[in-house]
Amino acid sequence: MSDDAIITAFAEARRSEVHLAELPEPAPPAMDRAFRLQQAVTAALGWEQCGWKIGCTSLRAQKALNADGPFPGTMFANRVFRSGDHVPTIASNKRVVEPEVAFVMAKSLPPRATPYARDDVLSAVAAVHAAIEVVNPRTPKGFADPVPWFVVDGGLNDSIVL
Repeated sequence: MSDDAIITAFAEARRSEVHLAELPEPAPPAMDRAFRLQQAVTAALGWEQCGWKIGCTSLRAQKALNADGPFPGTMFANRVFRSGDHVPTIASNKRVVEPEVAFVMAKSLPPRATPYARDDVLSAVAAVHAAIEVVNPRTPKGFADPVPWFVVDGGLNDSIVL
């Protein structure tokens, strides 16, 4: 399947809150391609990206998903809710709720050649919140599918409650 077709399939699955009937290709993409596809799906959605999530940070989660390590996912402004808000859902979705720590940034930390010092990072944080992430794999077998497809799928992020 072409990259354009993969991008369209994942963007439409996200917009319509349905699962893909099958994976776009029999073999998962290489991780560098998965990251590029994730960026393209984000652009295709046209939603305002408000942040990032890091999935699969514990060894337990990595083992459960057969992941080599953590992976990033996109977060969107239209999927951020406040405590007490109704988070829309469809009964057929495989949503999972996870406790999280959310950092609201006062300023960006763009990529650069030298690592940021601890004080640079701390001064860039405006607030820290307890949060609940709603995870929703849009792949056919959910958490049993290969990890690179999770990356394409925005890190499986559905929404976050602050």
